[in-house]
Amino acid sequence: MTRYVLAHQISYCQVGSRLVFLDISRDRYFRLGKDLETALLAYFSGGAPDETCVGQLIQKGVLAEKFGSSTERRPLAPLPSQSAMEMAEIGTRTHVVEFLEVFLLVIHTRIRLRMTTLESVLDDYVRSEEIAGTPARCSMESTAQLLTTSAAFRRARLFVPVKMRCLVDSIALTRFLRRRRLRTRLVFGVALDPFSAHCWVQARDLVLNDTVGNVRCHTAIRSV
Repeated sequence: MTRYVLAHQISYCQVGSRLVFLDISRDRYFRLGKDLETALLAYFSGGAPDETCVGQLIQKGVLAEKFGSSTERRPLAPLPSQSAMEMAEIGTRTHVVEFLEVFLLVIHTRIRLRMTTLESVLDDYVRSEEIAGTPARCSMESTAQLLTTSAAFRRARLFVPVKMRCLVDSIALTRFLRRRRLRTRLVFGVALDPFSAHCWVQARDLVLNDTVGNVRCHTAIRSV
């Protein structure tokens, strides 16, 4: 019997009683009808969902055939409890080279997102991280470095003549940190009533480019 799993490009989360989906291959969030939601949850729980509904989920690209040992999804980041932006900033100067580096990272990321899909950008991001193979640092020293480095990025970002956008800035920040051997999580979240999609950078329970309150208003849907 063919076994189906959630397609690589699809993520979902539950906001209240409703399911919200993210398709990174089409750069869009969407919802399913109640019947399809029920069928999907029944299928994942090992129940006996309506075969017609399962067929529709496959046709819509929500479910995909499992081939061998599928790549495991990265678990969602823990709920944040502190924010670098809400801590006293450690007094270090941002160097001219860092201003130039942040400028180039933001511009390159913005162009890349315009020219290709979010899926392609994130796949390249994960691939480069695997090639680098740098272990994440979890010491107090690395926490201090995360705070000073993310603060340097935020200061330099103010001088980049491009409108701030959470996705562009979060990807650029993670690249800035990775160059200094600091690994972080790129987290996507969503809220309803009204609908809001958001993206932020997180290390363990520490948010680096947003407030705890704003992040907690969103339900995490995908972590990279």
